[in-house]
Amino acid sequence: MKRVLVLAVVVAGLAIALPFAASATTYQPLDQATAEADLNGGYGTGADQTAPSSDSFTAAEVAPAMIASEDGVSLSTVYGTCVVGPGQFCPSVTTSTTSDVHCWAVDDDSRMASWWGIRPYQQNVAEHRHWCAHLGNGITYVSSHNHSQSHWLCDINNTSDVFYSGGRGKTWVTRTTGANFNCPIIGFIPFNVDRWQRWVTNSWGTVSLIARSGNITF
Repeated sequence: MKRVLVLAVVVAGLAIALPFAASATTYQPLDQATAEADLNGGYGTGADQTAPSSDSFTAAEVAPAMIASEDGVSLSTVYGTCVVGPGQFCPSVTTSTTSDVHCWAVDDDSRMASWWGIRPYQQNVAEHRHWCAHLGNGITYVSSHNHSQSHWLCDINNTSDVFYSGGRGKTWVTRTTGANFNCPIIGFIPFNVDRWQRWVTNSWGTVSLIARSGNITF
């Protein structure tokens, strides 16, 4: 399955095309040497677990009821229970109410996302995440979905979405999302490429990319 993500960002009145702008071109597999260069070119180059510091933003705050409705859970689940323990921060019993709970949502394929390679061998891993917390204190609820996409020649075989650290009762939650891409080349077995990214969100609504996979060794 191949899908093309059509996105544009307008900055100061100028339209700037994002990596996966629509194209009428039909692409064919390339030779091995060119394919290797394309897979390691463009976005996402570098060593594993490197992430630019600029990949950080504040998520849009949304109502807890909206999170409950979209995720198909009860409002009490979203409000959750702040779990007291070592390194876990909860409001005092006297001040902790449902009105203290704030929620955030990232549902845009271009925000909690990473890109690798250049056309026609680009790959994209994206995560959608909802989370709620007592502002600046313990997280009460988290949901996550892998929205990785295939583009042009590379198809997705498998996706993953794995808890890494933090969570309920902590002030942050970190998850790792990834996908395996099958990228055909001329005359050889297609390349199987594993890509992953790791994002942290906190109880102030801040979102940061802290690690991602880097160049492939062929």
